[in-house]
Amino acid sequence: MKASRLVAVVLQNVRRNRKNFVFSAIGITVGVCVFSFFTALTMGVRVEVLNRIYPVDLIEVEPASVNIAGTKSSIEKVPFREEGVTMLLKEPGVGRIFPKLRSRFQATYRMGGQLFGQDGITFEAYFDGLDGGLLRRELKEGEELRAGKSVKDRLEARYGREHRCYDAEDCSPGEECREGLCQKVEYWSLFRDWREYIPCRDESICAAGYGCRYEQCRALCKADDECLAEETCLRSPCTKDEDCGPGGCVAGRCSTGACFFPCEGGCPAGQECIPAVCLTAADCSDGPCYEGQCALGGTCTFMSCVQRRKEREVLGNPDMIRGERPGLCDDGTPVPEGGTCVLARCPVGSYCSVHTYFKPGSLWRDKRGEGRCEQPIPVVLNPIVMEIFNMVLGSTLDRAQLGTVDTLLGYGAYVTFGHSFYKDPVKDRTPVQKHMLVVGFSNKALEAGVTMPMAYVDRANSRYKGKGASQEYDSMIIQLAAAEHLPAVMAMLDRLNIQLSRRSSEAEKFRTILLVAIAIFFIMASIILAIAAVNITHTFLMVIYERNKEIGIQRALGATKMDIRLIFLGESVLIGLAGGAMGNGLAYGLSQIADFLANRYIGDFPFQPDTFFHFELLWVFASTGFAIFFSLVGAFFPANRAARMDPARTLTVG
Repeated sequence: MKASRLVAVVLQNVRRNRKNFVFSAIGITVGVCVFSFFTALTMGVRVEVLNRIYPVDLIEVEPASVNIAGTKSSIEKVPFREEGVTMLLKEPGVGRIFPKLRSRFQATYRMGGQLFGQDGITFEAYFDGLDGGLLRRELKEGEELRAGKSVKDRLEARYGREHRCYDAEDCSPGEECREGLCQKVEYWSLFRDWREYIPCRDESICAAGYGCRYEQCRALCKADDECLAEETCLRSPCTKDEDCGPGGCVAGRCSTGACFFPCEGGCPAGQECIPAVCLTAADCSDGPCYEGQCALGGTCTFMSCVQRRKEREVLGNPDMIRGERPGLCDDGTPVPEGGTCVLARCPVGSYCSVHTYFKPGSLWRDKRGEGRCEQPIPVVLNPIVMEIFNMVLGSTLDRAQLGTVDTLLGYGAYVTFGHSFYKDPVKDRTPVQKHMLVVGFSNKALEAGVTMPMAYVDRANSRYKGKGASQEYDSMIIQLAAAEHLPAVMAMLDRLNIQLSRRSSEAEKFRTILLVAIAIFFIMASIILAIAAVNITHTFLMVIYERNKEIGIQRALGATKMDIRLIFLGESVLIGLAGGAMGNGLAYGLSQIADFLANRYIGDFPFQPDTFFHFELLWVFASTGFAIFFSLVGAFFPANRAARMDPARTLTVG
């Protein structure tokens, strides 16, 4: 029988036996629906939730240790230092490595503004540092994805006009002056090291790779590529070894240079250009005057400032964090002798970081004093912090809950290094208050704190715990060269006695649970499909009984046993296709209902996806293939029985 004729006969038989066909397809539909629905749910949890919390191509590891007589001893074969990073990068399957460094001294957060008012709220601070190379792309994509979704963004796009500017003072909050126009701040680009002013008398409080130059901890260098992208390596003039620190003074120049922002490209916010010519050291805003030339001339230095406002006033009006610049009027001219003027402040985007307090004995309530203009420390929050905020604000402080993570984007807060509710202040170290700016959100950030560029944590650890406080990394995030290298990298970690961090261990457990869940759903669907196959067998046996004479006539007219067999198997294939299509369609419809009910009644929670289901084309085809397979199994024996029927006996009986 030709294929076209076979298809025509199969379709004709299906139309004649719609009732039997529908009942046979019901069991297949249910089985496919169960398999497709729960598989899509499992894959959705993995793709939309789990991989966002624990990215599949990232593994966080930490030093393995054993507790011997109450003392923890490290047992890993690779040191968690720079040389260890170099060793691991040589291992197959390892793409990049991002070290992580936690704070090792006491600190507290102080928050005020619109969220907590001028009285503010203070609590213990926990934070860690991470290389911006891991987060910056994610922060950019997240910010671009959220852009344009708010009512404000849509109104600005529809009715907004270009606002020209000369400097940041002309722009509204959340905007910056770029190319003569006020444009929205790209917060993701701020997650980097902006340097900070750390006064020093010797090398003891400077981090590794830093030296005490001209009473300030500065990054040391031999060439420009050892500095930040915009910085230059300057070997400053000197007269004695004490002016230079390590390496000493050689032929009137320090043998080891230090990193500076050059004036040519413009100074960062809060910094000003050091003049080249001088008569005395007072003419140089930083560094000494050598033979009529400023030692650091042509480079940027932190502006001097003074904070005269009490902390309660600053918390009530965050713009006051800019302090004042003594001796300089707001228009840039010097304060006239015997006259007054509105004093200049630290530039927009910076704040007055106090390092010499007016009342050192009452730092907790009064942080007024002299300092330097600095840019805030950029920090990243974990989205789960939003949930913590909402629980605390709603239940404890009786305040309105925050809506989305963008509510905190650009929010400023304070962290006081060296102060704690539970410990005494760090000996021989003056607590210092720094300003932080929320620049983005990432699941890689600390769950109960903030994550900042690692350089800030490195410098702070050294400042309050000594130069060697940051020699060991607390953990390392390994980015795989490709996801398929995961088994090989896991075997390598086991060989080197390196253990997974808590988060990565949880990820492995969850992935194992998901695999088990898929296996369970597969078994459940297989049982349902097997029952459906038995039902198909009974249906086809009944159909064969009803079509005895018809089968006999077909055989008498020349149909072969194979033709009869293919007719019934073709009908079963249609049952499988129809059941697979209806089952997948029903599963998709139920998933839409489930998403609707979840969004309406469950409410928001951390990492909530747009959908909990992920339908992959491969699994859809696989479920339809299973349906066809079980339909063929159910129809195989009845088809063989029909093919073996004797046409003469069939036509003569009855």
